[in-house]
Amino acid sequence: MRSRSPGFALAACLALCLVPRPLLLAAPAATPRGDAVEALTLEASTDGAIVALKTSVPVPRFTCTLSTGDPRQVVIDFPAATSRLKKRYALGSPLVREAVVEKAPEPGLALRIRFSLGEGALAAVELAGQGLTLRFQGGAPPPAQEAIAPTEYLVGAGDKLEIAVFGHADLSRTIEVRVDGAIDFPLIGDVRVAGKGLPQIGKEITRSLGKDYVVDPQVSVNVREYGSQWVTVIGEIRTPGRHLLRPNMASSTSWPRGAASRRSPTASRSKSSGPRATTCVTSWS
Repeated sequence: MRSRSPGFALAACLALCLVPRPLLLAAPAATPRGDAVEALTLEASTDGAIVALKTSVPVPRFTCTLSTGDPRQVVIDFPAATSRLKKRYALGSPLVREAVVEKAPEPGLALRIRFSLGEGALAAVELAGQGLTLRFQGGAPPPAQEAIAPTEYLVGAGDKLEIAVFGHADLSRTIEVRVDGAIDFPLIGDVRVAGKGLPQIGKEITRSLGKDYVVDPQVSVNVREYGSQWVTVIGEIRTPGRHLLRPNMASSTSWPRGAASRRSPTASRSKSSGPRATTCVTSWS
């Protein structure tokens, strides 16, 4: 048998190379998963109910807002997180009734979850191993009590009041409310102010001055420094302890975490001399 020339072997090799065949490519590396909220579950506990939000790791940045409107709600906002949740969850608990999921509810916000409360109240917000845990407890005040709560600021012990009497600089001054809830004002002596709004205090001082001392007095009362409203913040944060709660301040307060923190702060409001509507916001950044 005649041996084939080297030229024939080269031609055969080129023919094999030109035969069409599937193109094999290496699989691309998996794209890193972005921030996401993956699941929502509720389970009963010995003292209330626990809602678990399973998220990507680390937990996406979020804010938690407690609303005292009707109905009362706990609102969790994620500025940049995708959702794999249903639109609505009927939780069936007397403490927390349902959860409504809203995608992109407003500019700059990717996801919002509204929890409508029943008889419960938010007790704590915690960062778990893979997600966010909301703990609810019973004993919330009925909606009727919150509906009639006054919206004006009520003065308490420790507040410093700036009282001005127009045209009488000698009577105008800043006075701190004593622990017994009263102030000592020139000419009229002790005036009980704790538990009263600024307009009411102004009217009482005006009436007392006009009765025996000043003709047609014009009195204005403002809070120079707030010292009666406090919240206690606990948890693995840099500044735990008591913090002043100021009316008309920004409704969102950021509590900086320590380097090893895995639990969010819990804020509890100190009791005061009268009912007051309060909105508290905790946020991670």
